[in-house]
Formats: sequence, structure tokens, C-alpha cells
Amino acid sequence: MGERQVTLGDAIAERKTALSVADVAGVLQTTSGQVRKMIVAGELPSIKIGNAVRFDPQVFSDWLAKRATTPKFQSLAERKLKSTKRRNS
Repeated sequence: MGERQVTLGDAIAERKTALSVADVAGVLQTTSGQVRKMIVAGELPSIKIGNAVRFDPQVFSDWLAKRATTPKFQSLAERKLKSTKRRNS
């Protein structure tokens, strides 16, 4: 059998440490300033620790999956949830 392809969301969710603004900017291919604007606007879930802003990898992965326009970018958790809903229907 072939190996399951790991998505970007899966790779982020498996991370054990918090993501920085720079990390998130890199994933979104935008600037740190734009990420900060998204935080202030309430568009991006974050954690404030003193003056630093961090992101929970699982929460960010889920946030990213919900905005995915194609199934290949959805996280494993998101795909499992959809599969379960279909089976229970």
C-alpha cells in the first residue's frame, strides 16, 4: 500500500512548540505586519504572552483547514470529521 501524503496542516499540527508570527507569516506567504493586522482584526486565533504573540499549532492547522479551497490542504482531523458525518447520515 502507498504512504499517506502528509498535508501542510498535518505537519503544522504535529509540531510540539508554539508558532511565532514569523512562522505563520511564512506559512501564509505574507508579511509579519499582515499577520499582526489579522490578529488585531480577530481573523486569526492567537495567544498573547507578555508582549509576544504565539499560535497553537493545532488551532492554526484547524484554522487553515477551514479556509482550504481544495481537499488536499485539509487537515487529517478535518477529513476524518467529514468522513464520520457522511457515515452517520
